[in-house]
Amino acid sequence: FLRKKIPTTPTTDIIPGITEVEIDPITTVDYKRPDTIPTQPVAQPANPDETYAKQSARIFVERFWSYSNQNDNQHIDDAMELSVDSMHTWIVSQAKAQSTEYSGVTTEVLSSRILSYTTLAATVEIGAKQTTEGTGTDGIVVRETKNITAKVDLSKVGAQWLVSGLWLE
Repeated sequence: FLRKKIPTTPTTDIIPGITEVEIDPITTVDYKRPDTIPTQPVAQPANPDETYAKQSARIFVERFWSYSNQNDNQHIDDAMELSVDSMHTWIVSQAKAQSTEYSGVTTEVLSSRILSYTTLAATVEIGAKQTTEGTGTDGIVVRETKNITAKVDLSKVGAQWLVSGLWLE
């Protein structure tokens, strides 16, 4: 093997008749392609507290309306932690009978928007996809998917948004 020796100091080739000119380095480029320039005003960032209220509503809906008849009503326990005390009796009344024949519901929130907001109360509209699955009497798995819309009322308790009302539309 023969290796070519690489010089350790930079070399400059001089071209006859060319004068060396020093150019300042480019530090910033402010170029935007015409197709990337917004044509409408850019939306202002959301109020962090409104975002927290929306997230609380989303989490509640997904946990409360996702359940099976074989999980000891875990969705009830989850919902109790995310709601005000006055909702607890109604939430407990929504417990599902347990069974060896599986049936369950999975809810996936697709959208949420604030309908009303103050520093102490908010109403959030939730759009979700709900999939119900179960085993029929003949042993065949049956699956049905539907879109649902719900309104969720929230109350600010300390620093936490808790669900104070839930309506399926």
